[in-house]
Amino acid sequence: MKLEKIQIGRMRGIPSDWPAVEVGPRGLIVYGPNGVGKSSIIDSIEATIRGTSSLFPNARAGVNWEAASLHVKGGARSCTVFGSHDGKDQAIAFGSTPPVELAAWMKAAGAASFVLRRYMLLQFIDTEPKERYEQIEPFLNLDDFANLERGLKVAVLDFETRLTGVTAKSLGTAQTIRQIFGFARDRAIDRDSLLAHLRQRLVGTGQSLAGSAATDLAKLSDELAAELGGRSVSQRAAQLGAAMHLAQQLSSVSVLRASYDQVLSAAETLSKELESAIQKTPIDLLTAAREHIATSEEDRCPVCEQAIDRIAILSQLDDRIAKSESVRLARRTLDQRLRDLSDAASQALNFYQTFFSAWGQLGLAALPDCYAEAETLLRRLSALIISTLDTEKATLSGAFEKAECDPSIQIALVDEAILALGGGDRVASLTQAVGFISCLQQDVPAYEATLADVILLTKQKTLAEKVHAHAEAARKTTVQEIANDVAELANRFYDLVHPGEGIATAKLTVRSATSSSVLLNSTFHGQEAPPLKYYSESHLDTLGLCFFLAIRKLELATYPDFRLLLIDDVLHSVDAEHRTRLANLLRDHFNDHQIILVTHDKNFYDRLRATFGGGFKYLSISAWDVDSGPRLSDPSTDLDRVLDPSTRAGKSHEEVAAAAGRFFEWLLKQLTERLQVAIQARFTHEHDIGSMWPALAAKLGKHKVFVALHPGLIATLNENVWVRNKLGAHDNSFSASPVSPSEVGELADGIAALYSATMCNSCGTHIQSGREKRDIWRCACSKLQYGA
Repeated sequence: MKLEKIQIGRMRGIPSDWPAVEVGPRGLIVYGPNGVGKSSIIDSIEATIRGTSSLFPNARAGVNWEAASLHVKGGARSCTVFGSHDGKDQAIAFGSTPPVELAAWMKAAGAASFVLRRYMLLQFIDTEPKERYEQIEPFLNLDDFANLERGLKVAVLDFETRLTGVTAKSLGTAQTIRQIFGFARDRAIDRDSLLAHLRQRLVGTGQSLAGSAATDLAKLSDELAAELGGRSVSQRAAQLGAAMHLAQQLSSVSVLRASYDQVLSAAETLSKELESAIQKTPIDLLTAAREHIATSEEDRCPVCEQAIDRIAILSQLDDRIAKSESVRLARRTLDQRLRDLSDAASQALNFYQTFFSAWGQLGLAALPDCYAEAETLLRRLSALIISTLDTEKATLSGAFEKAECDPSIQIALVDEAILALGGGDRVASLTQAVGFISCLQQDVPAYEATLADVILLTKQKTLAEKVHAHAEAARKTTVQEIANDVAELANRFYDLVHPGEGIATAKLTVRSATSSSVLLNSTFHGQEAPPLKYYSESHLDTLGLCFFLAIRKLELATYPDFRLLLIDDVLHSVDAEHRTRLANLLRDHFNDHQIILVTHDKNFYDRLRATFGGGFKYLSISAWDVDSGPRLSDPSTDLDRVLDPSTRAGKSHEEVAAAAGRFFEWLLKQLTERLQVAIQARFTHEHDIGSMWPALAAKLGKHKVFVALHPGLIATLNENVWVRNKLGAHDNSFSASPVSPSEVGELADGIAALYSATMCNSCGTHIQSGREKRDIWRCACSKLQYGA
């Protein structure tokens, strides 16, 4: 969309009846001293296009755009941006739904970097690497990478969560097997050693295990059951047997430690994501709000009943939900791990409580305190939720140590009680053998299955981690390539502003140790360091500007139809010479953009007018008051006073002569440099009209094509020698000047003709001699050309 007119009312420093501002096909330049409402124009345009303004980077003591955008005397805010898009007139009104034809353009505006303010100059330079990455991320166009990485990250976390749960189950089953067979806690478990232990237990009982197959175990189990089943069993023996079985099934609370640690890790990740999130609104609320607005036909907010822009709000919600995907993933992982921990703790708690009940009926020694600690710990773990995690974790880690129990002590006590009932060692051995066989038939296969699951999940998790690492590396490689392009272009721009200084060496480096962060360094006289370490304030400002412009230029690959630049009086610390070069930079490299620029510097305003040429509208503000807002004044510059007959007619011939002198000197500096005119060196003072014009006139006079197209132009300027000398002496008072209005007019006409002959109206650049064929002079777009 090409902007053509802006109508603003009751927004910031602009009242309701302020006149409309016209925008030229190439842009608008606004001049005014500080505090007269220039930035209100930028604010209004941005807020109308984007829905909000970047005026306030952070909340300042409760100040935000919504509160501060109103005119001090109140009233409804209004701003309408008029323009054309694809040959059709369009209008965007603040706070209303934009035309459907502008949907793509508006979406690009929401993602593009096209507004530059004073505080933004150092934002890219003086920021954390992660935040710097976020500043360039919108135009990286890495949606495919992001979706792939997100999916792989989900897989990695899922495998990790499942692996922890299966590992805990495997450890618990292994502990049960060791307790049944009386193995030490660190002894490895394998079926052959367990069978050997069973055979050893059967020695001297008259029973034996024929083989190791499942059928052999089943046959032996039946034989032992038949023999033991013929014996009468007392209630006491039954109680002891049940308690023995429960004690053997108890697992140490330590098997849950890994699951608990994973919960803490997931909680820490969620906390970091929430801290770095731009908006703290819960993702569930954002998603629900989007679904409601998308499915309903309402054009009013269901809460406050104010009119809403459904399309704009849906777009904003989509952006915020996308930014919150990392929060969603972190919360999902934490929820899953809390559920797994709670389920495992609840199951273990049931075993412990059943064991406590059975043990209490035996009349044996009281259980150690660790069992009560274990019950308390398991109860706390089973009830753990996100909201209680922060308060509980302070004491839970220490609780694991206090709750660590060794059931083998209780198992030994039960063994002694069983022996005390009588029946001999043979019966005791056969009873133990029955327990061994049951374990081999049930617990060992379960253990082997979970062990196989652990091995499989470990391989899957490792593979997912490798693929995720490759995807992340591929993204970083792509980002590094783009970062190189940004830095290279920024350095080129910087070198144009600071030619010959040798410090256009900025480098962006994607950090390999983190997921998404970018370092910024420069080389300053052999020392590589962040620019803040060595650069002056003006160098930092221009470096920030060059990076902004480089990003804006490269964004065109993603948003080719969005070509708008809003620059809000950013060059406070930059001197006049460097400002002129920045004007040239904007003219030469952003002539495909509409530029809206405001400045408080009158000289810079004049230079912009002369440098940019046609296609721009110019606005001058002299003062501000609360009722009338910004007061408009004469926007004309030296260029207008020389080129525009109507402007010239309203000025005295002394004013025109002074303007002609200043403008002629500036024009000569442009042309002698671009046409590579040899001028005698000066070391004590700058070149003036007297030193530049004769050399340029000689070169122009030798170019046959130029002379043929502009006969008499050089002579016209040469004939006003005494006026030229007067101007060359920088005497702009003309209080006693013998110069007549007609003579000043003739000189001004000559200067205007020279300007028109050397400045292209299409691209806004002066002619320049070719690198290989210096007799061919052409502008940047080649529409103005002299020579074959």
